[in-house]
Amino acid sequence: MIRKIPFKLAINVMLVIFTGIILFHILVLAGVIPFAMVWGGRLGSRDEMQIFETISIVVNFLIITVVAIKGGYIKSFVPRAVVTVFLWALVILFSLNTVGNLLSNSFLEAIIFTPLTFVIGSPWKSLDEKSNVTLYQIMSKPIEKNKIVVFTGAGISAESGLQTFRDSNGLWNNYQVSEVATPHAWERNPRLVLDFYNQRRAQAVSAIPNKAHLAIAELEKKFNVVVITQNVDDLHERAGSHNVIHVHGELIKARSTIDNNLIYDIGGKDINVGDTCEKGGQLRPHIVWFGEEIHNYEISAQHFKSAAKVLVVGTSLTVYPVAGLLKKARYHAEKIIVGLEIDKKPYGFTFFRGTAVDLVPHIIDCWLSERSLSGRTYNKYS
Repeated sequence: MIRKIPFKLAINVMLVIFTGIILFHILVLAGVIPFAMVWGGRLGSRDEMQIFETISIVVNFLIITVVAIKGGYIKSFVPRAVVTVFLWALVILFSLNTVGNLLSNSFLEAIIFTPLTFVIGSPWKSLDEKSNVTLYQIMSKPIEKNKIVVFTGAGISAESGLQTFRDSNGLWNNYQVSEVATPHAWERNPRLVLDFYNQRRAQAVSAIPNKAHLAIAELEKKFNVVVITQNVDDLHERAGSHNVIHVHGELIKARSTIDNNLIYDIGGKDINVGDTCEKGGQLRPHIVWFGEEIHNYEISAQHFKSAAKVLVVGTSLTVYPVAGLLKKARYHAEKIIVGLEIDKKPYGFTFFRGTAVDLVPHIIDCWLSERSLSGRTYNKYS
């Protein structure tokens, strides 16, 4: 009897501890407890943190199951010897964990914590106190302090006179999406599709970059700037931005219908039925239609993950999967959205209601001069 009490007590204590750990991670995953409390200053994107939290819950649940089996609370078809070995391995791991914490330096802690991190659910733990390297940093690209990602939508181009897709005077009011912006529409009536995009191209070429476009280009004087745009015009390039990624295509380019690698710069010229590539295939607008895969998603996601600042301008965030890129932004990055309205503010972002021409130049001026944005009053929703 004397021998059984300490064993049972140990089992019960372990069950309570690991149940508490699971509940803690569930609250973090649900957003009740801020990620920052768990991940300290080395946070990744929200998607990555959710994955790690889920892994922690699953691993700790498996540990509870084994402990409960060993304590006789759960019947198991697994041989008792296997359960015993697993439990002893757990004890050894935690003993090593304690030793690593006590010694807490260089190589020893690194080799101890690497296998332990997934067991105890602490990827933020430093592996090497001298270099401040963490397991999470090994697995995730670090933030670049001088990097800014600017993510733009149709709202910024609207202030240069280009119609947006979904406003009251938008393009989709004059054309049904199914008539001009799907692969089926192209197969059914290529002439109508070409006419539609020829009109849009002419409008885009005649448009002039506005103050928001020019301000974004100014950021390159001090920062490493990547502009990721849903827009199909070239206003960012003409404003002076040098690193522009288009995820929905470009109006000033044409693409072969038989070889997607054959892409041609056409400027403001029309594409007509009968215009062909060098292989004889009809040319089409270099545009992502509904139902087609967006361009440059993975490289865009990587830029979001490594940026210290993220500025989102002129998008309602209703078009997926591209709107999901915002979830890739890092927790401790400064994240701002400028627009007239959004359906739902993404977690961790601050929303400034207003036009791009009015707000973007001031925000960028603050960043360039290292001043706080609090110096001006906005209709702000954190």
